[in-house]
Amino acid sequence: ILFLTLNVLPFFIVSLLLFLTVIFPSDMLLAINQTALMVTVVLIFLVGAGNFVFNYIKKEGKKSYRISRIVLFVVGAVDLLLMLFAFYAFPPNISISSANEFNKILHNTTNITINLENDIDLKNIEWTELNSNAKILGNGHSLNNLHFKDDENVALFGNFGGEINDLIINISGEYGDVSRFAGVALSLNGKLNNVCVNGEISLSTSENAVIGGMVAEANGGSITASEVNLQLNLTSASNEKIGGFVGSADEGFERINESRASFQISTNRLVNAYLGGIIGENINASINESYADINFNIESASSSVIGGLVGLNRAQIENAYSVGVLTIQENEESEVGGIVGRNFRRYEGVDKAYTSINFLANGDSVGYLVGRLEEGVISNSFAIGENLPLVAERRGHGNSGLAQQINCNLLNSPNNFRNTYDFSKDIWYINSGTLPTLRCF
Repeated sequence: ILFLTLNVLPFFIVSLLLFLTVIFPSDMLLAINQTALMVTVVLIFLVGAGNFVFNYIKKEGKKSYRISRIVLFVVGAVDLLLMLFAFYAFPPNISISSANEFNKILHNTTNITINLENDIDLKNIEWTELNSNAKILGNGHSLNNLHFKDDENVALFGNFGGEINDLIINISGEYGDVSRFAGVALSLNGKLNNVCVNGEISLSTSENAVIGGMVAEANGGSITASEVNLQLNLTSASNEKIGGFVGSADEGFERINESRASFQISTNRLVNAYLGGIIGENINASINESYADINFNIESASSSVIGGLVGLNRAQIENAYSVGVLTIQENEESEVGGIVGRNFRRYEGVDKAYTSINFLANGDSVGYLVGRLEEGVISNSFAIGENLPLVAERRGHGNSGLAQQINCNLLNSPNNFRNTYDFSKDIWYINSGTLPTLRCF
């Protein structure tokens, strides 16, 4: 009886729970936490294994009885392994129609596919960010009135390693002493496809804060065919990394493609900050067929790096543009560019891009395309304007190819634009007398 209690019965109960979870995922995962279930499975397996080893070593009873115990334990263990394999190899696909279901499912399991059947109103839930590897199919629906409980780390997800498709997220609120903020994830290692974040947010930040309209820190994965429409009212500390899509893009993050940002920011000051219409600090991510429409209103900027697309850039930007207004009332030693604030990687930089940003800012390192070209190549690009240089400051190594400006021009009118910048008609709409626009939009 003791053998059956410690070995067979627990295996049977847990196997039954796993079986029911596979067959009836919605009901079971709304009631049972996946982590608790997995911990229970492991504990039961260890207890059963320990009891089996103990009895086998003692060799009590007849040989046939010992063999029966071996058979029962092996059958139970195989049963559990098969059920666990089924659960993880074929994650459940669940349709969600309410805020309560959305909240419970994401808190109870991380390995799941969620289908939204309709728009979800989260006004009655103070959301706390959570880690997830879920696949979310938004089907064009929206998460509305998303607001957050925690002031320090503010996002839908903490670490996100799954995939989100065709989802609209509408956020709002005022938050103080923020360390990290994002509309989707504080840390991304997954894929975001056709995701849109809309909102008006007021933040006061702690030092070294990371803020992204979609992602705070991108450590892996990609963003494709997505959109940010964000108005950010910021009371700044210092050393922030701020981007319309991503605050800080690390080495593992691959790319942002076919995406656009409408990013407005009003702030009292920026000190030692990186600010970009798409990415604040970009270590390795390519940006292609994307643009930013910015309205930056900065009272004071000191030793900061500010770009219409990227603040600090160490990767390739291609087939991209920026429009809007960039205002800095008091500028002290900040590097400011319509495409990139500072470009800093050998042989990579900007190709087939332009800006028509209206600059209301002064300074020795304010340029239409790039504020400071430390290393890299700026090619086949142009700007609309008359008062600033294309590249304000060059600190590369002369003729070594580390800081080159090739086929770039300053125009005083869109009417002067001609198809001399290698802009492909497969990627751009190009009409005489107007600025090019991207076909993907």
